[in-house]
Amino acid sequence: MKFLPKYTSIAVTLFAAVSILIGLNLIKPDSLLLIIAVILAIVGLAATTISELHHFSFRKIGRIAVLLGVLISICGLFFGAPLTEKYKMELVNRQEQRYATDKNGAPVVFPFTIKLDNFISEHYLSGKPKYYQADIQIKRNNEITNASVIVNDPYYFRGYRIYLQNYGHSTNNQEICSLLLVSQPSEHIINIGIIIWIIGAIITIFNPKDVHIVGTSENKRKRYLFFVIPTIILTCVLFVLFNIIIPGFHKKELIPALQSFWFIPHVAIYMLSYSFAAASFIIALIQLVKNNDTLAILNDRLVNITIGTFALGMLIGALWAKQAWGNFWTFDSKESWALATLITYVFYRHNRENGLFNNKTNSVILIIAFAILQMCWWGLKFLPSVGFHVYN
Repeated sequence: MKFLPKYTSIAVTLFAAVSILIGLNLIKPDSLLLIIAVILAIVGLAATTISELHHFSFRKIGRIAVLLGVLISICGLFFGAPLTEKYKMELVNRQEQRYATDKNGAPVVFPFTIKLDNFISEHYLSGKPKYYQADIQIKRNNEITNASVIVNDPYYFRGYRIYLQNYGHSTNNQEICSLLLVSQPSEHIINIGIIIWIIGAIITIFNPKDVHIVGTSENKRKRYLFFVIPTIILTCVLFVLFNIIIPGFHKKELIPALQSFWFIPHVAIYMLSYSFAAASFIIALIQLVKNNDTLAILNDRLVNITIGTFALGMLIGALWAKQAWGNFWTFDSKESWALATLITYVFYRHNRENGLFNNKTNSVILIIAFAILQMCWWGLKFLPSVGFHVYN
């Protein structure tokens, strides 16, 4: 399968390019181009996974887990999309509702009714929303179920997850709220894929034998852990010290959507990956002037941690998104640029493993990857960003 490395490079490049186009709002997430890119990526992932399993060794266990996890997750999302049902239901206080609308606005009749009994809302002194909760009553035949739907805490009933979306008052001052009812049969498959992916990413970060780079000696691989562990510990220590010295820096009035168990690990792991990406960017700039194999190997280690931590942050975000919004992935502006960032760093590692480009070309790839990361981080402020990641 000598053609596989080049095919994978083409598929990865196309996927990254499509993600950037979506991030720039030049094409829509449901475009034919994205479908083609996803299909090519699935074929490449499947072929690469089979190849790795054919030449199995425990040294590759982390990489194989990542490949399997990515393949299962993408297949669950892609092939499970036609089976996914999403409906919006508008509730008026104390009135039973049986009708909802699909994504096209067509009415749908449910075999049960939902009634809004009470709505609890709390606000900060500044007036920003702090807490939302809808107390509802679900009635199916003679069965009555009382439940509470909270932002980041949906209620599960008869195959549907019920999410709280919006709240307000009608023209005659009646309380109204919008619920999102989601049925996703492939949800468990996607969760399994994400868990396998997370395990693989962690193994990859801390497994020096998994860093198989052309021209890297076994002795240098053995020293990998002595580079990774102290670096991560030092970064965590600096993060804690920063919060101790400036305790009020991260104290913000979080809106309900951001009040989640996933918030701290999602942001902290992302910031950790950004620090390693910045270090690899600086070394890449030096590499353009001073071509050196030692610098290239150092960047291999940095990029390996960048990919692992960035993937962890993104996967935690996907789990959080499912809990908060009912979607693992929506290809909004933030998610599209994040995916393009991860793919570009994976593209660098793939090229290094297969010796496709020289050191300077690989350094240019890292510089491009870091530029895409800046768009993902703060550059979106200057673009007409759309999606769930836009907070006012």
